Amino acid sequence: MTDGMPNEDIMRSLAQYLLGELLQAHEVQDIEPEQNLLRGGLLDSTGAVRLAGYIEERYCIEIEPVEFVPENFQTLSSLARFIARKRAASTG
Repeated sequence: MTDGMPNEDIMRSLAQYLLGELLQAHEVQDIEPEQNLLRGGLLDSTGAVRLAGYIEERYCIEIEPVEFVPENFQTLSSLARFIARKRAASTG
């Protein structure tokens, strides 16, 4: 939990963005926290770049090139943990 925003709230926000902005063509109704976005083909490289831009703007963090790795973008859970770590580091 960082700045009053638990990981669950971060995951909900990310899911809403993904469903509303990136996944219309996939006819996806919901995304599970541990659903693999990369292996499942839901998030391609272009989508990952757009998602990164959303994350940077929404959560006021900067994603460094070395952080743009599958481990951080694989699932909603991994994204939420990554965002929480970045926000904690920027306020710590």
